[in-house]
Amino acid sequence: MLGTISSGMLLRQVLVIVLFCALGYVFIWATGSELKKSMRILLSFPVGLSYFCVGIYSMLVVKIRISPPRLAFVLSFAFASVWLLSFFCRRKLHCGRKPDLKEFDIRSFGILLLSAAVLACFCCSGILSVSLDNDSYYYYSTYPQILIKEGDLKYEFDVLLTDSGIMTVVINTIPYLFGFLNTFGIQHFLNIDFLLLFCTALFSETSETGSSQESGVFKKISDNRKEAFLSLATTVFLATSPAYITTAKWVMAGDYFMIFFFLLMYFGYREAKEGQEIPFVLMLFTVMTGMMRQEGPVMAAFLIVCLSMLDYSNKKLAAVYMLPLIIASGYYYLRVFVFLRVYPLYAFLTKQKALLIMGALILLFVYVLFIRRRWFLHLEERLTVLIPAALIVLNVLMLVKNHGRYFENLYAFFMNIRLRNGWGYFGYFFFVFLVLSVAVAIKKKDMTLSFFDVIMVGYILLAVCAAWGRGDYLRIGTGDSGNRVMLTAVPLI
Repeated sequence: MLGTISSGMLLRQVLVIVLFCALGYVFIWATGSELKKSMRILLSFPVGLSYFCVGIYSMLVVKIRISPPRLAFVLSFAFASVWLLSFFCRRKLHCGRKPDLKEFDIRSFGILLLSAAVLACFCCSGILSVSLDNDSYYYYSTYPQILIKEGDLKYEFDVLLTDSGIMTVVINTIPYLFGFLNTFGIQHFLNIDFLLLFCTALFSETSETGSSQESGVFKKISDNRKEAFLSLATTVFLATSPAYITTAKWVMAGDYFMIFFFLLMYFGYREAKEGQEIPFVLMLFTVMTGMMRQEGPVMAAFLIVCLSMLDYSNKKLAAVYMLPLIIASGYYYLRVFVFLRVYPLYAFLTKQKALLIMGALILLFVYVLFIRRRWFLHLEERLTVLIPAALIVLNVLMLVKNHGRYFENLYAFFMNIRLRNGWGYFGYFFFVFLVLSVAVAIKKKDMTLSFFDVIMVGYILLAVCAAWGRGDYLRIGTGDSGNRVMLTAVPLI
């Protein structure tokens, strides 16, 4: 294995993974984020990857030519700026705490780096397989390579700018910055880290002592063996289901979007429920989720609407979620459609759609900052019903506008699940689980939707809308774009 790693220049990828873990751990500490040790360790890699990628993305949208020295300067300047900004957040938003060098856990940091190095060697060894198609080579290999060579976004990139998720492209520029060949090891490492986070999150939600920060992990497990077993069994079921594996091993935007959407949803929920202050981590996850796919800003906005049901102040909701999303998507749309004046013959993202998205984001920002908890309080109390209802109405409007395309797309969704195109038997399992859940709810006379129920139902309805919004017809097959988007809902289910 070690011979394979060194001969294929994959040792560099191992070192990059360890570097991102270290960067993420230091970022979490420096911004005063309040997390348990286990979560701090597990979140280090996604946070480090996010911080690095947001840095490259910022250089692209403000027209700073990408090069290692400039990137190092931008990341250092951004780190200093975020550290100073954290003082403002503690005073004005009452979130986070002052970082103390005495609280920097050297032991946990060392365990993280050693564990990351060992796991990274396994992930980069070639033992785990990946799936590739034309889009993998074209959008997420050739395009990132050209982007690093040119160092900037160009008019000549044309449809590449409008049909690929820019943040996924940025992740795939990492090999060409550090001198290795692909991101397979990085993707595998992120997948394993996500499964560990998923299992820990389930255990934290189901165990009675999950909110205690005093007791250790092993004591919690021994005290809650049933919850630990159910969490582990559920995670194993997810990890071995074809519906998850199809997305996890595919070198496309879907895997990264699936993971960061879940992280933003769960830790946004925990911040409101437990008061774990991680504002800057959530800002990074908001930008990553919003810019990972072309429909990302819409999906992130939907998630923010759901988070508004929780115990957040208006200022915090606007500053932590809305502003990063508006700035990140707005700058990209300005660069592509105003400064570069890109107008491909065919494009998923058009200037008209970009204006519509930005208009919706600005309206949501106004609602979050000025209207929420001031007016229409009786409606806000029913958001668990109104959000799915609004998305159903949106689906009906799309049906009325073009019923042929809408029904054709629904048929493609149905047939892909029925024929197990990437799904295995997960679709059948979900249907049985849904029927049983409804039956239990009717028996208990409790049809109330929880926060996670609203997310699940809304995500599926919004995925249908996003498929319709592409402007073309879906097809029956594992690689269909609509099928790939729907598969990313699996961890939510």
